[in-house]
Amino acid sequence: MKRTILTTGLVVVVAAGGAAFALPHWAGGVAEKQHQAAWDTIAEDPRLEVVSREYNRGMRQSTARTELAITVGGNNAKGEVQRLVFVEEDTIHHGPVLLGGDSVLGAARVESVVRPSEETAAAYPGLAGDKPLLTADTFVAFDGSSRMRYASPAREWQQDDVHMSFSGLNGTAQVSAAMDRMEGDGAMDSFLVEGPDARAEISGVTFRSDARALSSWLWTGSTEMQVDGIRIEEADETVAIDGVTLTASSDAEDGLLQGSMDLSAESVDTPRGTFSEGRLRVSSGNLDQAAIEQMVEWSQAMERGELTPQELNSRFMNIWPDLLAANPRLAMDELHLETPEGPFSGSASAEWTAGRPDMNNPMALINGLLIELQLSGPEERVRTLFSEMTGTAKGEATGDRLAALEQQGLIVLQDGEVSTELALRDGTVHANGTSMGSVWQFLGAL
Repeated sequence: MKRTILTTGLVVVVAAGGAAFALPHWAGGVAEKQHQAAWDTIAEDPRLEVVSREYNRGMRQSTARTELAITVGGNNAKGEVQRLVFVEEDTIHHGPVLLGGDSVLGAARVESVVRPSEETAAAYPGLAGDKPLLTADTFVAFDGSSRMRYASPAREWQQDDVHMSFSGLNGTAQVSAAMDRMEGDGAMDSFLVEGPDARAEISGVTFRSDARALSSWLWTGSTEMQVDGIRIEEADETVAIDGVTLTASSDAEDGLLQGSMDLSAESVDTPRGTFSEGRLRVSSGNLDQAAIEQMVEWSQAMERGELTPQELNSRFMNIWPDLLAANPRLAMDELHLETPEGPFSGSASAEWTAGRPDMNNPMALINGLLIELQLSGPEERVRTLFSEMTGTAKGEATGDRLAALEQQGLIVLQDGEVSTELALRDGTVHANGTSMGSVWQFLGAL
C-alpha cells in the first residue's frame, strides 16, 4: 500500500512538473502564432510597411520588436510625401494567465509600448519625449482570440508658432482568433490646436465600432461616435457645433452591399446665425460586392505603384457594367436644419434601373437613371444664401433671381417658403410636376 501511494504520488509530481513545463511552452506557441499572424495582416495594407520583425521566444516569457513605417502624402507645408517610422516593443508573458470574464485562463498576456523611431522623433518633436505614443495590455485566449486595453497619454507640444494639446486617449478592443471580427471603443477629452490668429478645439469624443471582414479587402459593420463640442475661432469670428452624433452601418447579403450613415448636431452657432436640430441621413444599396472588392484591390495596387492612374481609370470604366448590373441606389434620405426663419428640409436619390448597361450608348446611360430631388426652406434665408453666393446685396437683385427661377418653373414661392421637386425619369426632366423636355433640352435652356 505504501509503495502504491508513493508511486501514485511520484506520478502526480512528474505529471504536475511536466504540465508546469509544457503549458507555458504551449501557451507561448499560441501567443507567437497570433503575434505573427497579426503582423502578417497589417503587412497586407499597401499604406503600411513592416520594416523589421524580431521575436525572441523564451520558456515563460518572450519579447518582440517591430518597426512599422507609414507613408503620408502631402501633409507638410511643401506637400512632400513623408515616411514615419514607429517601433513597437512587446513583452509576452506565457500562460496560463487569468483572463476573467467568460474565459478563466488564457495563453498569454502581452504588454506593448509604441514609440517613434529616432529619425521620426527628430523630424516631429511633438512625438518625442519620455512618454510613449501608445501602451496596450492584451490578453490572448487559448483559442487565439484577444482582448486589449490601450491608452495614449496626454501631451503638449509646440510646432513653430502653433501650440497643440492632447488630453490622451483610452479604450478597449477585442479581436477574433481568425482576425475577421473586431470590436472596439474609445474616449478622448479634448484636442486643441492654437496659433497666433486661430484656435480650434474638439472635446468630449467617444466612439464604438464592430467590424466584420468580408474579404481581405472589404469590411462591414457598425460605428457610433459622439462629440460634445467643436469650436473654431478665427479673425474675431467663432463657429461652435455642439452635440454631434454619427452612426454608420454596412452589411452584405447575396453578394450585394447596403450601407447607411446618420449625422446630427444639436446646435450650430455661426456669425450668420444660430441653427439647431441639424441632421443628414444618407444610404446606399445594391452595390455589387465583387465589383467593389475589385475596385478597392486595384486602388491599393496603384498605391503600391503596380498600376498607373490611367490604368486604374481604364479598369474602373471596364467594371462599370458589373457595378450597375444589380441596379445600385444612392440616397440622401433626409436633410434638416432649423433656422431662425424656419426649417430647411430636403431629400434626394439616384438609382440605376436598367440592369447591365451598354457603355457605348450614351442615351441608354441617361435613360437608365432615376434621379429625384426635393428641397424647401424659408424665403428670407434663401435670399440671404443667394446674396452670399453671388456677392450681391440682398434685395431687388436677389428677388429678381428667385422670380426668374419661378417663371421657369424650377421653384415654387408660396407663403414665405421656397420649394422645388425635380426628377429625371427615362431621360426626361420634370420640375414641380411639369415636363421640361429631355435632359439635353433642359441643360441647353439653362
